[in-house]
Amino acid sequence: MKELIISFLSACFILLTSCGTSETKVAEPVNKVKPEIEKIWEEFTIEAPGNTMMDMKYSLKNISVNAGSWVRLNLVSMWYNF
Repeated sequence: MKELIISFLSACFILLTSCGTSETKVAEPVNKVKPEIEKIWEEFTIEAPGNTMMDMKYSLKNISVNAGSWVRLNLVSMWYNF
């Protein structure tokens, strides 16, 4: 019985040690410095002319900007109710 346990443990040891690799992995640095990219401001002025709510329409139909740009919208209400 002792010989059976010793041969079983020897077989397990050989299987476990033969499955490993000899290559060592080098850890990469965690904090990579990202290059600072200058942000581009896209600025739009949108007016809403008209004397009543039914007459009001925005002066721009579509706004398209590049990905990653900063956007500034200036909303100007031209609603005069005298």
